[in-house]
Amino acid sequence: MLDPIAAAERACGYAQQTHQAPHPKTSLPRSGNSMDKIIIACVAALVASIATTLIIVFWAKGYVAPEGISPEVFKDGIGIYMFNNEQYNLLTWKKRLINPRGEVEEKDIIEAGKTAMPVQKTVRFFSYGIDYSKSLIVPPYIMAFCVVRDVKTVDGIFPIRIKPLNLNNYELLLPPIAEQLAAGSAKYLLWAINFQYSCNEGWTFKFQ
Repeated sequence: MLDPIAAAERACGYAQQTHQAPHPKTSLPRSGNSMDKIIIACVAALVASIATTLIIVFWAKGYVAPEGISPEVFKDGIGIYMFNNEQYNLLTWKKRLINPRGEVEEKDIIEAGKTAMPVQKTVRFFSYGIDYSKSLIVPPYIMAFCVVRDVKTVDGIFPIRIKPLNLNNYELLLPPIAEQLAAGSAKYLLWAINFQYSCNEGWTFKFQ
C-alpha cells in the first residue's frame, strides 16, 4: 500500500537537496523565496500522495455513489432494480400489454393487473452493470413508462430519464405523470416500465 507520508518525505528531501546543492557556475545570491517554494512543494506532494492513496483504497473496496448507494446492494447481478420498503429487488418477469398486432387485449391487462406489484409513492428504480454509453439509442429514449388506463387503453410512451451515479450504475427517473398517479389525481389500473422504448410489455406496478 502506498505510504503518503513517506512519499511526501521523499519529495521534500529531493527539494531540499536541490536547494542545498552548490551552483559552481554562478555566485549570485539565492532568492529569499527559495524556502517558501520548498514548503509549497512539500505540501503539494503530501496532498497528491494522500489523494492517490484514497483513490486506491476506495476503488479496491468498491466506490460508493454520492447518494450513498453501494454496488453491494445489487446482490442479484446485472439488471433493473426496484427500491421499495427499504429493499432492493431485481425485476424479472414482464407482462404483455399490447399484442404483436398492436392491439390491447382485455385478458392480457387482467393478467398484468393480477401480478402488478404494490409499491410506495417513494419507490425508486436503478440499473446496475449496464453501460448506456455504448447504446445506439440516445437517452431518455431507451426505457418507457406506460399507463394502463383501463382494459382497452394503454397510454405512452413516456420517456424515463437516466441519472448516472457511478460506473455502470444509474437511477431511472420516472416522468412527471408518475407523481399524478401516486397522488391519485389520474385514473388508472396499473403502470409499467419497460427496458425498451415500447409499451408492448413491461414490469407492472400499482401505487399503494
